[in-house]
Amino acid sequence: MSGSDSVLSYNLSRAGTGHNKPYTGIAATGRYDGTEAVEDDDEPFEQKMKRLMADLRIQMAKSKKLDEEIWKNLGRLGFGD
Repeated sequence: MSGSDSVLSYNLSRAGTGHNKPYTGIAATGRYDGTEAVEDDDEPFEQKMKRLMADLRIQMAKSKKLDEEIWKNLGRLGFGD
């Protein structure tokens, strides 16, 4: 294991099974889930958060409209409140 790996040691307790041995695992980017480290995109954090928050507001507004349409359609089918 290299010094650059993020190491996370933890104990898993399986209470009631008689198997209470500690387990040591390693959590490192790309190690288990297939993701790779992402290079910094040089966009300042504050600017990026403002952009992402604006995108989120738009997406949530669309979600609200879709939810209302779904409930309206379910009501038409006799499954409303």
